[in-house]
Amino acid sequence: MIDATATEASHAQALRGVPEPALTFVSNATGFPTFRCQKLGPGREYFDTLVLKASYPLRAGLLAEPMSQPIVVTDRWWDESDPLRSSLRSAGEVVLDKPGGDLFLTGHARIDKPLTHWATEVVVRRGSRRLASLTLQATGPRSWVHRAVRGWSLSSPTPAMEVPIRYELAYGGRFVRGGRVESFRSNPSGSGFFDTAALGADELPGPQWEHPDEPVTTMNAPYKMAGFGPISRSWATRLAYAGTRDEAFVARLRREVAAGLPSDYPSDFDHRFFQVAHPSLQLAERFEPGDRIALRGLGGTLDWQVLELPAVPVLAELHGAGAPSIVPAAMDTVHLDLDAGVVHVLHRLTLDVRLGVTAVALFREGD
Repeated sequence: MIDATATEASHAQALRGVPEPALTFVSNATGFPTFRCQKLGPGREYFDTLVLKASYPLRAGLLAEPMSQPIVVTDRWWDESDPLRSSLRSAGEVVLDKPGGDLFLTGHARIDKPLTHWATEVVVRRGSRRLASLTLQATGPRSWVHRAVRGWSLSSPTPAMEVPIRYELAYGGRFVRGGRVESFRSNPSGSGFFDTAALGADELPGPQWEHPDEPVTTMNAPYKMAGFGPISRSWATRLAYAGTRDEAFVARLRREVAAGLPSDYPSDFDHRFFQVAHPSLQLAERFEPGDRIALRGLGGTLDWQVLELPAVPVLAELHGAGAPSIVPAAMDTVHLDLDAGVVHVLHRLTLDVRLGVTAVALFREGD
């Protein structure tokens, strides 16, 4: 059992109007690591946030034989020197909340024989209902090639048995021209969005991920974002939920921070900003025990593999706000690490400090 307390709350006490955390004690009978901290919400409201991470071997059938894996506290990028361009290597798991479910993959998509291209698919089901799905085509390595007569074109892929799940290998890009940053806002890390007048080579790496109904053929076109990995908070699909940060908002925020108040969110901030999955793999609702995740062309075979989330929910007994009450911890994130062969399932409690919950006992139903 691990119970880590962030320094975020104690650091924030120096700011005017920041309450002390209400939650001071966590009893954890699940065997999974936990992390607790105080989080700032919109309107300068404060929440005690408790994250629990359950990990399981990635294999077909019911997820079983749980293991302990550390909680990822902050985002990390593949290129830490250029986070505005780089895709996420790992997504921070300690966020305020998520209004729906997040499903994302990391590692390599693998098959058991070399192919120039193949279909990959992820589907989430609850009974007969399809909650989310994404189909992409993976290809072997290919290049943007320049010829004097034809200009730039994309070569045919060579056979491969694996493709890294990284947005650098999808369509996109970012460059500076005339002192101005030009970016393919949904994926600034990718390949194909170029300043063609400034390209100094006749061959460049091409994308290996694309939508089957929208194959990449030319540079500088408005292709849909393709990928199974986590999305950085500065990219368009997440920024759409960050709220309006115009000059008036920035000026007001600067005045308030100078007066000793903590920062705040715009009035139109949407909590979906905290979700990191590709939009097609974001569920409108959170996961539930028994939900099934089907994979194809990703885990070493072209055949379907079906995983089932554990049927036993994580429950939390809350103390300190009147009579004790028992509530389920929200199951809001599933991360499939294909290289490590591990499924990470994140459970979360977000408690308004005004509720006065001082202690939480975590346990699995039936224990």
